Amino acid sequence: MKAALPIRIKLTESEQQLFDQIEFVPNPGREKAVVSSKASHELMTSLLKRDAIPEVRKSFFFTDPFPGGRGKTHLEVFESNLGGRNLYEDSSFINFYLRYFIFGPDLPLGAIKRFCTIVDEGELARDMRERLRSFVRQETRNAERSKRHSYPEEFYKLALECIPDDPFIAKSIRDAAMQAR
Repeated sequence: MKAALPIRIKLTESEQQLFDQIEFVPNPGREKAVVSSKASHELMTSLLKRDAIPEVRKSFFFTDPFPGGRGKTHLEVFESNLGGRNLYEDSSFINFYLRYFIFGPDLPLGAIKRFCTIVDEGELARDMRERLRSFVRQETRNAERSKRHSYPEEFYKLALECIPDDPFIAKSIRDAAMQAR
């Protein structure tokens, strides 16, 4: 199996200008939040219009069930928590989903490369799964304390991108990272 490294999507010139206006921080301040929200909305609209977001990333948010969401998608769970606010302008959407749509899983490049190498070297599905689980547990344990909480979800996303035909391995990978925290 050949695993491709998750790629950053290429932005058009106008999309890059919008991207440059976005503050990817939880609380950017009122003035910056307004600019970020508007730019995020326009950027997301443009990305969807030209179908620039990789299918696996769109599926993760728009169509695949959210773990613990009782069959709902990330989108449905997110919208139910918005209380009428615009989805693409929400700071949580910007920081977690827009960032993911553009960059892919938020993990160190070395961890991503090693994960893909294990997938490439895996001859038997069970052997590969166990090697990946062991690697993911170790990486999660070694991560900065402040980042560990995000590793299960980020490794899950990475597994979906590198092993798109087997969502059960992705769930197993997420479970392994959760065990290591």
